[in-house]
Amino acid sequence: MPHARQGPRPPAKWFRRAHYRDFPRDIRPSKVAGSLAHIGGTTVEIVTHLVLLFSTDPYVTLAAVALMVLFHVFITSTFPLAVPLEWNILFAFASVFLFWGFRAWSGYGIADMSSPWLTAAITAGLLFFPVLGNLRPDLVSFLPSMRQYAGNWASALWAFAPGAEDKLNSMAHRPAKNQVDQLQAMGYPAPVAEITMQQTIAWRAMHSQGRGLLSLLIRHIPDLDRWTVREAEFGCNSLIGVNFGDGHLHNEDIAVAVAVADQLIDSVVSGGAGPRQAAFTSS
Repeated sequence: MPHARQGPRPPAKWFRRAHYRDFPRDIRPSKVAGSLAHIGGTTVEIVTHLVLLFSTDPYVTLAAVALMVLFHVFITSTFPLAVPLEWNILFAFASVFLFWGFRAWSGYGIADMSSPWLTAAITAGLLFFPVLGNLRPDLVSFLPSMRQYAGNWASALWAFAPGAEDKLNSMAHRPAKNQVDQLQAMGYPAPVAEITMQQTIAWRAMHSQGRGLLSLLIRHIPDLDRWTVREAEFGCNSLIGVNFGDGHLHNEDIAVAVAVADQLIDSVVSGGAGPRQAAFTSS
């Protein structure tokens, strides 16, 4: 619903508010939201795929293909935030190409595979990470777990003590500078650059996990107003050059790595270690 609400054609106000139990006093998901999630999500994304995989009826298969195309066209039409729209275009095309172009009743069904061992191996490989990731989401990224929007998106916020964020720019072999510095280099005044960086945190605060993260910061950092709060995805992007929104990449391990690199930087400045030694150790 948040994605549809932010699109170019948002639903009517009464329909948006029907997704909450008692807006604005209780914004937990309502039965309407739960029904749409299970019917529009579970039915389309699981049942329809099984129909495409096993159906040998032309009319049922054609209906399933049309449903998947409409499903991905709808997602694309809302221009949702942080969603790879090319993914939806690819899957709409793949639904037609794979399941209508190579039909199960024309020799391309699962029963037509050359070896039952190959079928079993492929099935086990496709099920392993989704099953493990749903049982232990802390061990498996949300991508191979197939939990892209399952409510446990691993998100994070970073809080920098005064002056600490600037020290990141002195790290060796870093692919990019802090985003706030990049914006200022593009001509943004410092206050505008800062507001731009805070917009993502404000958007995150519209949803339950964002409010939970901010509550934790308030609980553990009494003088939070003096600190600089950043969206961890942005920080991770600029530190390692890849992220895709996965909190598994910006957990405690990367904080330790940054701290170690910071100590090496200090030792280089004071003459305690050579640049090559520092760069090798921090990697």
